[in-house]
Amino acid sequence: MNRRTVVLGMAALSMLKPSGYRKPRDLAVQLWTVDQAMSHDPTRALANLSELGFTGVETAGLKGLTAAVFQTALDTAGLSCRACHASLAELRERGSAIIEDAARLSATHVVCSSPAPSVALDPALPWERAMDLAMSDADWHQTAIDLNRIGDLAARSDLRLAYHNHDFDIRQRNGTRPLLALAEATDPDLVDIELDVGWTHAAGMDPIQMIERLKSRIRLVH
Repeated sequence: MNRRTVVLGMAALSMLKPSGYRKPRDLAVQLWTVDQAMSHDPTRALANLSELGFTGVETAGLKGLTAAVFQTALDTAGLSCRACHASLAELRERGSAIIEDAARLSATHVVCSSPAPSVALDPALPWERAMDLAMSDADWHQTAIDLNRIGDLAARSDLRLAYHNHDFDIRQRNGTRPLLALAEATDPDLVDIELDVGWTHAAGMDPIQMIERLKSRIRLVH
């Protein structure tokens, strides 16, 4: 089951309203799941998500809107912003602005959605595989340094920074798993983990085992 299946399934339940169906009580949705709808009409997309029973969102960019306008759309839909995603490349380039927007949206976290290799990705490969091949040991080391720095910057605005995994940072690499190495190399007072259980499973690891290993660091879950 993928994210699209989950959203479509909830949409079907919302329309059919079978006996015993209950809307989720406090469930946030990552807006990348409905990126096409958000790109077309963010205000309507947010309203639709509210109608499905979601109470919060995790942004995947603001679709060209200012934080103030995006907040108005959330308020109109009756949604709150829990976290804001941005890639490490974006956080390196304009981390202060992203953190400022997240604070204006009353988010609790800024989430690093992906690392940033020092070489270009191979366009012929799927994104996840290309990232796996492009990331060097030095890149992973630099990622930890950057996460600590950006986490400190976020803390100054009363926000937390979290790192979101894919499959390539869960798979074994030179005797370790990059996500575990990042957890060891980053300050727990500054950097949390947002564990994506789908990507963890795709990497061949039991998500429950990963949660047990990182439970003191995990604050958000996909």
